[in-house]
Amino acid sequence: MAATVEPFQLRVPDIPGSYYDRIMEARWREERGEWEEAAAIYQRVVDRISNLPERRRPADSDLNLYLAASAAGLVRARANLGDFEAAQRLCEKLELWDAEDAHRWRLRVHVLRIDQGLVDEGLAGLQQLADSDPDNFDYWYTLANEAIDARRFDLAEQALARATDLAPDAKPDSDQENALAEVYFTWFDFYREQRRWQEAGREWDKALALDPAVEESQEKVLRMFLEAELWDDAQRYLGGALAGPVGDYYQAFIAYRRGDKVRARHLWRKLVEADQEEERLDRNVRAMAWCYLDEPFRALNILLHEVTTSRELQARVALILALAWSMEGNAEAARADLGIATKILRESAGAKFSQLDWYDFEELVQDEGLKAELRAAFETEMR
Repeated sequence: MAATVEPFQLRVPDIPGSYYDRIMEARWREERGEWEEAAAIYQRVVDRISNLPERRRPADSDLNLYLAASAAGLVRARANLGDFEAAQRLCEKLELWDAEDAHRWRLRVHVLRIDQGLVDEGLAGLQQLADSDPDNFDYWYTLANEAIDARRFDLAEQALARATDLAPDAKPDSDQENALAEVYFTWFDFYREQRRWQEAGREWDKALALDPAVEESQEKVLRMFLEAELWDDAQRYLGGALAGPVGDYYQAFIAYRRGDKVRARHLWRKLVEADQEEERLDRNVRAMAWCYLDEPFRALNILLHEVTTSRELQARVALILALAWSMEGNAEAARADLGIATKILRESAGAKFSQLDWYDFEELVQDEGLKAELRAAFETEMR
């Protein structure tokens, strides 16, 4: 469960018409990473509707909804293009065009300043908003998350404590339990970033007790304990959402790290030879198992087939491909896929490689020269 600092996505009604069609085209461009094209479309819609007299686009009209939706999209596009000042000016206009959620656009202005690199200024603005409305959950929760990202842990702890107090009555985005579960999950991130592993695990458990959907992030907790080499703690997070092939892979990995490599190889061999459905997560762990069985060409066969079929490449898949190519001695392909994984992570807020990701390369790649080269690329993107 990730903290949400981006204003919610305004839902455009499925009503035939030119504005709707243009907004949908712009969103399609966004999904393809075509930010210039998306910005141009959004800008035309914003200009066209905002130039109409206000009496023709009252707050409850479809026209005003189209205006707010296109302006929200333009904020995203301008920010992704690095034009933060234009994005901030749009947020100020959206306080009027999307008045019901004006406080979100006031928040967004300061978050954009942080994204721009003006961290002190942005955090100070968020702090000022929170102080001005001390019972506003969104203000404190956003301040906490941004402070964690900036590693300002004293500020984050104060803001998160206040958000915890306010969460039971938080409205209108989630019910009371889910709002509190989100806060507990953020406490998990708060402690994890400081390598306070046991405290992080306890907060995740509290979040799960309130919201079963938190179980989707169970692998994140497991990998945290594996990175810390706390094998018994990691073992507790097998099963549940990690039942089946993913859990089987990690069971073998724990055995390997404990020094029982015979058992680990037995479990990995059992995993790759089992009759399984071809789900994406299953393919990833099967590919990793083949790497640990020293048969990287089989990992390449699995993942290259997936990429060809799905026509998309996720960061985890690119990273495993880089590992398999490295084991095969294909330095050019390894560099290319590691570069793709790095690019995808950079486009995902807060995403980083971990020491656990690097361990696979350290353990399995035999070419010391290539390993040193890849290590340098890893270190710039590692948490």
